[in-house]
Amino acid sequence: MEGVGKRYRRGARSSLRARFFGRTQAAQWVDVLHDVDLTVHPGDVVGVIGRNGGGKSTLLRVAAGLTEASAGQVRRHATVSGLLALNASASAELSAADNAVTAAVLAGLSPRQARARLGQIAEFAELDDATMREPFRTFSDGMRLRLAFAAAAVTEPELLLVDEVLAVGDFAFQEKCLAHIENLTRQGCSVLVASHVLDHLRRLATRVVWIRSGTIYHVGDPGKVLDTYERSMDEYPGAPQSLSGGGFRKGDGGVRLTQVTCLDRNGVEVSSVARGDAVSVRLEYERHNAEGHANFGVALRRVGSDLAIIDLTTEGSGAGWTTLADRGAVTLTLDRLDLEPDAYWVDTGSYSTDWVVPFDYHWDALQLQVLGRPASGPVQPPHRWSSS
Repeated sequence: MEGVGKRYRRGARSSLRARFFGRTQAAQWVDVLHDVDLTVHPGDVVGVIGRNGGGKSTLLRVAAGLTEASAGQVRRHATVSGLLALNASASAELSAADNAVTAAVLAGLSPRQARARLGQIAEFAELDDATMREPFRTFSDGMRLRLAFAAAAVTEPELLLVDEVLAVGDFAFQEKCLAHIENLTRQGCSVLVASHVLDHLRRLATRVVWIRSGTIYHVGDPGKVLDTYERSMDEYPGAPQSLSGGGFRKGDGGVRLTQVTCLDRNGVEVSSVARGDAVSVRLEYERHNAEGHANFGVALRRVGSDLAIIDLTTEGSGAGWTTLADRGAVTLTLDRLDLEPDAYWVDTGSYSTDWVVPFDYHWDALQLQVLGRPASGPVQPPHRWSSS
Protein backbone atom coordinates (compact mmCIF):
# COMPACT_ATOMS: atom_id res chain seq x y z
CA MET A 1 0.00 0.00 0.00
CA GLU A 2 1.30 3.44 -0.93
CA GLY A 3 -0.48 6.55 0.28
CA VAL A 4 -3.74 4.63 0.66
CA GLY A 5 -6.85 6.48 1.77
CA LYS A 6 -10.47 5.39 2.10
CA ARG A 7 -13.50 7.60 2.55
CA TYR A 8 -17.20 6.80 2.82
CA ARG A 9 -20.19 8.95 2.02
CA ARG A 10 -22.59 9.69 4.84
CA GLY A 11 -26.02 11.17 4.24
CA ALA A 12 -27.55 12.49 0.97
CA ARG A 13 -29.51 9.27 0.45
CA SER A 14 -33.19 10.10 0.75
CA SER A 15 -36.60 9.16 -0.56
CA LEU A 16 -38.05 10.38 -3.86
CA ARG A 17 -40.61 12.39 -1.89
CA ALA A 18 -37.88 14.22 0.07
CA ARG A 19 -36.06 15.00 -3.15
CA PHE A 20 -39.27 16.31 -4.76
CA PHE A 21 -39.82 18.75 -1.88
CA GLY A 22 -36.17 19.76 -1.77
CA ARG A 23 -35.46 18.33 1.68
CA THR A 24 -32.33 16.37 0.84
CA GLN A 25 -29.16 17.07 2.77
CA ALA A 26 -25.73 17.51 1.30
CA ALA A 27 -23.48 14.45 1.45
CA GLN A 28 -20.75 14.30 4.06
CA TRP A 29 -17.55 12.36 3.52
CA VAL A 30 -15.83 10.50 6.35
CA ASP A 31 -12.14 9.63 6.04
CA VAL A 32 -11.53 6.18 7.56
CA LEU A 33 -7.97 5.71 6.28
CA HIS A 34 -5.53 8.30 5.04
CA ASP A 35 -1.93 8.18 3.79
CA VAL A 36 -1.26 4.55 4.77
CA ASP A 37 2.03 3.01 3.62
CA LEU A 38 2.40 -0.71 4.35
CA THR A 39 4.31 -3.58 2.77
CA VAL A 40 3.81 -7.26 3.69
CA HIS A 41 6.56 -9.61 2.50
CA PRO A 42 6.34 -13.39 2.01
CA GLY A 43 6.40 -15.14 5.38
CA ASP A 44 5.58 -11.94 7.32
CA VAL A 45 2.97 -11.98 10.07
CA VAL A 46 1.88 -8.37 10.50
CA GLY A 47 -0.37 -7.68 13.48
CA VAL A 48 -2.75 -4.71 13.36
CA ILE A 49 -3.87 -3.11 16.64
CA GLY A 50 -5.90 -0.06 17.63
CA ARG A 51 -9.22 0.87 19.17
CA ASN A 52 -12.56 0.14 17.52
CA GLY A 53 -13.32 2.61 14.75
CA GLY A 54 -9.64 3.30 14.14
CA GLY A 55 -9.63 1.76 10.66
CA LYS A 56 -8.31 -1.79 11.21
CA SER A 57 -11.15 -3.61 9.46
CA THR A 58 -11.19 -1.13 6.59
CA LEU A 59 -7.44 -1.64 6.16
CA LEU A 60 -7.95 -5.39 5.78
CA ARG A 61 -10.90 -4.97 3.42
CA VAL A 62 -8.81 -2.70 1.18
CA ALA A 63 -5.93 -5.18 1.33
CA ALA A 64 -8.30 -7.99 0.31
CA GLY A 65 -9.76 -6.01 -2.59
CA LEU A 66 -13.25 -6.14 -1.12
CA THR A 67 -13.39 -2.36 -1.34
CA GLU A 68 -11.35 -0.01 -3.49
CA ALA A 69 -9.03 2.60 -2.05
CA SER A 70 -10.20 6.19 -2.49
CA ALA A 71 -6.59 7.35 -2.84
CA GLY A 72 -3.17 5.79 -3.29
CA GLN A 73 -2.21 2.43 -4.74
CA VAL A 74 -2.66 -1.19 -3.62
CA ARG A 75 -0.63 -3.90 -5.35
CA ARG A 76 -0.95 -7.62 -4.65
CA HIS A 77 1.33 -10.38 -5.89
CA ALA A 78 -0.34 -13.32 -4.15
CA THR A 79 -3.48 -15.39 -3.96
CA VAL A 80 -5.52 -13.89 -1.14
CA SER A 81 -7.82 -15.53 1.37
CA GLY A 82 -9.76 -13.46 3.85
CA LEU A 83 -11.48 -14.29 7.12
CA LEU A 84 -12.95 -10.88 7.79
CA ALA A 85 -16.43 -11.47 9.18
CA LEU A 86 -17.37 -14.77 10.76
CA ASN A 87 -20.75 -16.07 9.60
CA ALA A 88 -21.41 -12.98 7.47
CA SER A 89 -22.53 -15.25 4.63
CA ALA A 90 -24.31 -17.85 6.77
CA SER A 91 -27.87 -18.97 6.13
CA ALA A 92 -29.67 -20.45 9.13
CA GLU A 93 -31.82 -22.84 7.07
CA LEU A 94 -29.05 -24.30 4.92
CA SER A 95 -27.02 -27.22 6.19
CA ALA A 96 -23.64 -26.71 7.84
CA ALA A 97 -22.03 -28.34 4.79
CA ASP A 98 -23.67 -25.88 2.39
CA ASN A 99 -22.63 -22.96 4.56
CA ALA A 100 -19.08 -24.31 4.74
CA VAL A 101 -18.86 -24.49 0.95
CA THR A 102 -20.15 -20.92 0.63
CA ALA A 103 -17.66 -19.66 3.22
CA ALA A 104 -14.77 -21.46 1.49
CA VAL A 105 -15.73 -19.93 -1.87
CA LEU A 106 -15.80 -16.46 -0.29
CA ALA A 107 -12.40 -17.22 1.26
CA GLY A 108 -10.91 -17.81 -2.19
CA LEU A 109 -11.69 -21.34 -3.46
CA SER A 110 -13.70 -22.28 -6.54
CA PRO A 111 -17.01 -24.09 -5.87
CA ARG A 112 -15.45 -27.37 -7.07
CA GLN A 113 -12.42 -26.94 -4.78
CA ALA A 114 -14.65 -26.02 -1.86
CA ARG A 115 -16.79 -29.15 -2.25
CA ALA A 116 -13.67 -31.32 -2.62
CA ARG A 117 -12.28 -29.98 0.67
CA LEU A 118 -15.51 -30.30 2.63
CA GLY A 119 -14.11 -33.31 4.49
CA GLN A 120 -11.03 -31.31 5.52
CA ILE A 121 -13.26 -28.48 6.74
CA ALA A 122 -15.37 -30.83 8.86
CA GLU A 123 -12.25 -32.50 10.29
CA PHE A 124 -10.63 -29.17 11.19
CA ALA A 125 -13.87 -27.95 12.81
CA GLU A 126 -14.15 -31.29 14.69
CA LEU A 127 -17.67 -31.98 13.33
CA ASP A 128 -18.87 -35.38 12.07
CA ASP A 129 -20.82 -36.06 8.85
CA ALA A 130 -24.20 -36.26 10.58
CA THR A 131 -23.65 -32.89 12.25
CA MET A 132 -22.59 -31.32 8.95
CA ARG A 133 -25.96 -32.30 7.44
CA GLU A 134 -27.88 -30.48 10.19
CA PRO A 135 -29.38 -26.99 9.59
CA PHE A 136 -27.02 -24.23 10.62
CA ARG A 137 -29.64 -22.78 12.99
CA THR A 138 -29.20 -25.79 15.27
CA PHE A 139 -25.50 -24.98 15.86
CA SER A 140 -24.19 -23.31 18.98
CA ASP A 141 -22.19 -20.09 18.58
CA GLY A 142 -18.96 -22.00 19.25
CA MET A 143 -19.70 -24.59 16.54
CA ARG A 144 -20.49 -21.83 14.04
CA LEU A 145 -17.23 -20.06 14.77
CA ARG A 146 -15.22 -23.26 14.42
CA LEU A 147 -16.81 -24.03 11.06
CA ALA A 148 -16.21 -20.52 9.70
CA PHE A 149 -12.53 -20.57 10.66
CA ALA A 150 -12.11 -24.10 9.29
CA ALA A 151 -13.53 -23.05 5.92
CA ALA A 152 -10.87 -20.37 5.58
CA ALA A 153 -8.14 -22.57 7.07
CA VAL A 154 -8.17 -25.07 4.17
CA THR A 155 -7.69 -22.51 1.38
CA GLU A 156 -3.85 -22.59 1.59
CA PRO A 157 -3.42 -18.97 0.45
CA GLU A 158 -0.25 -16.99 -0.19
CA LEU A 159 -1.70 -14.10 1.81
CA LEU A 160 -4.16 -14.67 4.66
CA LEU A 161 -6.18 -11.77 6.07
CA VAL A 162 -7.72 -12.32 9.51
CA ASP A 163 -9.92 -9.80 11.32
CA GLU A 164 -10.67 -10.31 15.03
CA VAL A 165 -11.38 -14.03 14.78
CA LEU A 166 -8.38 -15.79 16.34
CA ALA A 167 -10.09 -16.10 19.71
CA VAL A 168 -12.81 -18.50 18.50
CA GLY A 169 -14.05 -21.58 20.31
CA ASP A 170 -12.51 -23.04 23.43
CA PHE A 171 -8.85 -22.86 24.45
CA ALA A 172 -7.93 -26.09 22.63
CA PHE A 173 -9.43 -24.87 19.35
CA GLN A 174 -7.75 -21.46 19.70
CA GLU A 175 -4.43 -23.29 20.04
CA LYS A 176 -5.29 -25.28 16.92
CA CYS A 177 -5.97 -22.08 14.97
CA LEU A 178 -2.72 -20.47 16.11
CA ALA A 179 -0.70 -23.58 15.28
CA HIS A 180 -2.31 -23.69 11.81
CA ILE A 181 -1.30 -20.09 11.11
CA GLU A 182 2.24 -20.85 12.29
CA ASN A 183 2.35 -23.80 9.91
CA LEU A 184 1.15 -21.62 7.00
CA THR A 185 3.89 -19.07 7.66
CA ARG A 186 6.54 -21.80 7.68
CA GLN A 187 5.34 -22.65 4.17
CA GLY A 188 5.84 -19.03 3.08
CA CYS A 189 2.30 -17.70 3.58
CA SER A 190 2.01 -14.05 4.65
CA VAL A 191 -0.55 -13.05 7.28
CA LEU A 192 -2.15 -9.69 8.03
CA VAL A 193 -4.12 -10.07 11.26
CA ALA A 194 -6.11 -7.57 13.32
CA SER A 195 -6.70 -8.59 16.92
CA HIS A 196 -7.36 -7.25 20.40
CA VAL A 197 -5.84 -10.37 21.99
CA LEU A 198 -2.30 -9.09 22.37
CA ASP A 199 -0.89 -12.40 23.60
CA HIS A 200 -1.76 -13.95 20.25
CA LEU A 201 0.13 -11.20 18.43
CA ARG A 202 3.12 -11.55 20.74
CA ARG A 203 3.27 -15.19 19.69
CA LEU A 204 2.61 -14.85 15.97
CA ALA A 205 3.66 -11.42 14.72
CA THR A 206 6.97 -10.52 13.13
CA ARG A 207 5.86 -6.87 13.00
CA VAL A 208 2.99 -4.87 14.55
CA VAL A 209 1.17 -1.86 13.09
CA TRP A 210 -0.74 0.45 15.42
CA ILE A 211 -3.62 2.18 13.58
CA ARG A 212 -4.88 5.36 15.22
CA SER A 213 -7.56 7.61 13.70
CA GLY A 214 -7.11 6.06 10.29
CA THR A 215 -3.36 6.37 9.95
CA ILE A 216 -0.31 4.36 11.03
CA TYR A 217 0.69 5.75 14.41
CA HIS A 218 3.48 3.30 15.22
CA VAL A 219 5.04 0.29 13.48
CA GLY A 220 7.91 -2.00 14.42
CA ASP A 221 9.03 -4.81 16.71
CA PRO A 222 6.00 -6.61 18.24
CA GLY A 223 7.26 -6.48 21.82
CA LYS A 224 8.03 -2.75 21.74
CA VAL A 225 4.84 -1.68 19.93
CA LEU A 226 2.54 -3.88 22.04
CA ASP A 227 4.19 -2.71 25.28
CA THR A 228 3.72 0.91 24.22
CA TYR A 229 0.10 0.22 23.29
CA GLU A 230 -0.59 -1.44 26.67
CA ARG A 231 1.01 1.46 28.54
CA SER A 232 -1.16 3.90 26.62
CA MET A 233 -4.27 2.00 27.76
CA ASP A 234 -3.02 1.90 31.35
CA GLU A 235 -2.31 5.62 31.42
CA TYR A 236 -5.60 6.60 29.80
CA PRO A 237 -7.86 6.95 32.86
CA GLY A 238 -5.47 8.98 35.03
CA ALA A 239 -4.06 8.54 38.52
CA PRO A 240 -4.95 5.54 40.76
CA GLN A 241 -7.37 5.95 43.66
CA SER A 242 -7.32 4.17 47.03
CA LEU A 243 -10.06 1.66 47.82
CA SER A 244 -11.77 1.89 51.19
CA GLY A 245 -10.94 -1.72 52.07
CA GLY A 246 -7.33 -1.50 50.89
CA GLY A 247 -5.69 -1.59 47.50
CA PHE A 248 -6.20 0.65 44.50
CA ARG A 249 -8.47 1.19 41.54
CA LYS A 250 -8.07 2.91 38.19
CA GLY A 251 -10.49 3.58 35.36
CA ASP A 252 -13.16 5.93 34.05
CA GLY A 253 -15.89 4.26 36.16
CA GLY A 254 -18.11 3.34 33.21
CA VAL A 255 -18.57 -0.24 34.43
CA ARG A 256 -17.71 -0.13 38.12
CA LEU A 257 -16.79 -3.21 40.15
CA THR A 258 -18.82 -3.09 43.36
CA GLN A 259 -17.63 -6.31 45.02
CA VAL A 260 -15.08 -9.02 44.27
CA THR A 261 -15.11 -12.32 46.21
CA CYS A 262 -13.44 -15.72 46.10
CA LEU A 263 -15.75 -18.73 46.45
CA ASP A 264 -15.10 -22.42 47.05
CA ARG A 265 -16.74 -25.23 45.08
CA ASN A 266 -19.88 -24.90 47.27
CA GLY A 267 -20.26 -21.18 46.58
CA VAL A 268 -19.07 -20.16 50.05
CA GLU A 269 -16.87 -17.06 50.30
CA VAL A 270 -13.31 -17.97 51.28
CA SER A 271 -9.94 -16.28 51.80
CA SER A 272 -7.92 -19.49 51.45
CA VAL A 273 -8.09 -22.65 49.37
CA ALA A 274 -6.13 -25.89 49.33
CA ARG A 275 -3.81 -26.41 46.38
CA GLY A 276 -5.64 -28.41 43.70
CA ASP A 277 -9.11 -27.39 44.86
CA ALA A 278 -11.61 -25.46 42.76
CA VAL A 279 -12.04 -21.74 43.30
CA SER A 280 -14.24 -19.10 41.68
CA VAL A 281 -13.77 -15.34 41.49
CA ARG A 282 -17.06 -13.42 41.33
CA LEU A 283 -17.05 -9.85 40.01
CA GLU A 284 -20.19 -7.83 40.75
CA TYR A 285 -20.59 -4.64 38.73
CA GLU A 286 -22.78 -1.61 38.08
CA ARG A 287 -23.01 0.07 34.70
CA HIS A 288 -22.70 3.87 34.62
CA ASN A 289 -22.44 4.41 30.87
CA ALA A 290 -24.24 3.41 27.67
CA GLU A 291 -21.93 0.51 26.84
CA GLY A 292 -23.71 -2.69 25.85
CA HIS A 293 -20.69 -4.98 26.26
CA ALA A 294 -17.45 -5.18 28.21
CA ASN A 295 -14.46 -7.44 28.77
CA PHE A 296 -13.57 -8.70 32.24
CA GLY A 297 -10.25 -10.00 33.51
CA VAL A 298 -8.82 -11.78 36.55
CA ALA A 299 -5.11 -12.17 37.35
CA LEU A 300 -3.32 -13.89 40.23
CA ARG A 301 0.18 -12.84 41.23
CA ARG A 302 2.28 -13.72 44.24
CA VAL A 303 2.29 -11.09 46.99
CA GLY A 304 5.42 -8.99 46.54
CA SER A 305 5.67 -9.66 42.78
CA ASP A 306 4.38 -7.81 39.71
CA LEU A 307 4.38 -10.97 37.56
CA ALA A 308 0.91 -12.45 36.94
CA ILE A 309 1.10 -16.24 37.16
CA ILE A 310 -2.51 -16.56 36.00
CA ASP A 311 -3.99 -13.89 33.70
CA LEU A 312 -7.38 -14.67 32.12
CA THR A 313 -9.92 -12.53 30.26
CA THR A 314 -13.41 -13.22 28.93
CA GLU A 315 -12.31 -12.50 25.35
CA GLY A 316 -8.96 -14.26 25.49
CA SER A 317 -10.57 -17.40 26.94
CA GLY A 318 -13.05 -17.61 24.07
CA ALA A 319 -16.12 -16.53 26.04
CA GLY A 320 -16.21 -13.23 24.15
CA TRP A 321 -17.54 -9.90 25.33
CA THR A 322 -19.97 -9.88 28.24
CA THR A 323 -23.42 -8.45 27.56
CA LEU A 324 -24.02 -5.90 30.30
CA ALA A 325 -27.02 -5.27 32.51
CA ASP A 326 -27.39 -2.21 34.74
CA ARG A 327 -26.25 -4.50 37.56
CA GLY A 328 -24.79 -7.94 37.17
CA ALA A 329 -22.00 -10.35 37.96
CA VAL A 330 -19.34 -12.28 36.05
CA THR A 331 -17.72 -15.38 37.56
CA LEU A 332 -14.45 -17.06 36.63
CA THR A 333 -14.21 -20.67 37.82
CA LEU A 334 -10.89 -22.50 38.03
CA ASP A 335 -11.58 -26.21 38.32
CA ARG A 336 -8.14 -26.72 39.90
CA LEU A 337 -5.91 -24.10 41.45
CA ASP A 338 -2.52 -25.75 41.16
CA LEU A 339 -0.36 -22.91 42.47
CA GLU A 340 2.50 -23.23 44.91
CA PRO A 341 1.26 -22.67 48.50
CA ASP A 342 1.64 -18.94 49.23
CA ALA A 343 -0.31 -15.68 49.38
CA TYR A 344 -1.59 -14.22 46.07
CA TRP A 345 -3.18 -10.96 45.03
CA VAL A 346 -6.35 -11.35 42.97
CA ASP A 347 -6.39 -8.42 40.53
CA THR A 348 -9.62 -7.78 38.61
CA GLY A 349 -10.88 -5.39 35.98
CA SER A 350 -13.57 -4.36 33.51
CA TYR A 351 -12.58 -2.94 30.13
CA SER A 352 -14.03 -1.64 26.88
CA THR A 353 -14.43 -4.16 24.08
CA ASP A 354 -11.35 -2.77 22.29
CA TRP A 355 -9.31 -2.85 25.53
CA VAL A 356 -8.43 0.84 25.11
CA VAL A 357 -10.47 2.10 28.08
CA PRO A 358 -10.16 0.46 31.52
CA PHE A 359 -13.53 1.00 33.13
CA ASP A 360 -12.42 -0.17 36.59
CA TYR A 361 -9.22 -2.04 37.45
CA HIS A 362 -8.51 -3.19 41.04
CA TRP A 363 -5.13 -4.34 42.38
CA ASP A 364 -3.69 -5.14 45.83
CA ALA A 365 -7.29 -5.28 47.06
CA LEU A 366 -8.14 -8.99 47.47
CA GLN A 367 -5.76 -11.65 48.75
CA LEU A 368 -6.09 -15.43 48.47
CA GLN A 369 -4.01 -17.90 50.44
CA VAL A 370 -3.17 -21.21 48.75
CA LEU A 371 -2.60 -23.95 51.35
CA GLY A 372 -0.62 -27.16 51.04
CA ARG A 373 2.80 -28.74 51.31
CA PRO A 374 5.81 -26.72 50.11
CA ALA A 375 6.42 -27.11 46.38
CA SER A 376 9.41 -26.64 44.10
CA GLY A 377 7.84 -24.36 41.51
CA PRO A 378 5.16 -21.65 41.13
CA VAL A 379 2.69 -23.91 39.29
CA GLN A 380 1.95 -27.55 40.15
CA PRO A 381 -0.20 -28.98 37.33
CA PRO A 382 -1.92 -32.36 37.71
CA HIS A 383 0.77 -34.98 37.15
CA ARG A 384 2.06 -38.42 38.13
CA TRP A 385 5.39 -40.20 38.19
CA SER A 386 6.18 -43.68 36.92
CA SER A 387 9.29 -45.80 36.52
CA SER A 388 10.21 -48.81 34.40
